[in-house]
Amino acid sequence: MKKSDYLIKIKPIEIDRERTRVYYQCLYESIDKDDDYELWLEFCRNLSDDEKTFFESLEINPQACMPFATVKNGYVHFECSFAVVASKPDNEDLKFSVERLEISISRHDDLDEDMLYVTVRCSQKQNSKRKGVIANIAYLKAKKQTEYKIRIDIQKKLFDMLKAKGMQFVPLSSSETQTYKQVWCEIFCMKKYSKSAVKKFFEAKNHSITTGVAGDMEFTKIPKKGANVLVPDVDVSVKVINCARLKLEDLRNFPDIIITADDFSYTYYSKADGTSYFYKKSGG
Repeated sequence: MKKSDYLIKIKPIEIDRERTRVYYQCLYESIDKDDDYELWLEFCRNLSDDEKTFFESLEINPQACMPFATVKNGYVHFECSFAVVASKPDNEDLKFSVERLEISISRHDDLDEDMLYVTVRCSQKQNSKRKGVIANIAYLKAKKQTEYKIRIDIQKKLFDMLKAKGMQFVPLSSSETQTYKQVWCEIFCMKKYSKSAVKKFFEAKNHSITTGVAGDMEFTKIPKKGANVLVPDVDVSVKVINCARLKLEDLRNFPDIIITADDFSYTYYSKADGTSYFYKKSGG
């Protein structure tokens, strides 16, 4: 659409330019500049004069946006939502295009009465220099979604097992889990938490560590009251009020799992490959 045509379409919209400008200044400062945003920023840097004029005509700062980006058939597709402080003489939705931009302007139930909802959809061909980066972003997104699903599934399995055995427990938040992992590792491994530090500690020739069946036997004999249960690979942890009913067979259906006393006097580490370790602090 020619510049004159879409300007005629939006001319009846009475824009409060100062309030809209302030709105985007505040919004820009709060944006989470993630991978989608970096792709959108690259698109904004290459706007044509007409595309820039469209955003300017509505006092929209296109960079103050949290876009949704997808990659398909060699193109990056964006969907962006904007709001404009304005009045519109009727309720008819506007739909038009400006070069690469497919635009719709309408009222929205979730916005104040004096705001309009502007949706912009557009695409650009993948930059050959960025293909690897974009493909990696898509891969990381899919990986993150898969990891999240695995975490939720394991968390549900752990909660269901504890409930079935009548054990009271309190789920730990993400920050509490990280703190617990770090404290546990510093007490037992004397290092910051890492898989390699944990592996090195438990596989060392340490006379205080009992492995295999002997370690399992030590764990079953020890009085178990309050304890913490951690599945470290997916950062799921709970504080169990009384885990006396917890048996070894309950732990076998989980990946690596760590159980410690409330006071960290002992730790039992059961690995997904069937190996296990029991360590009791001297005097514990």
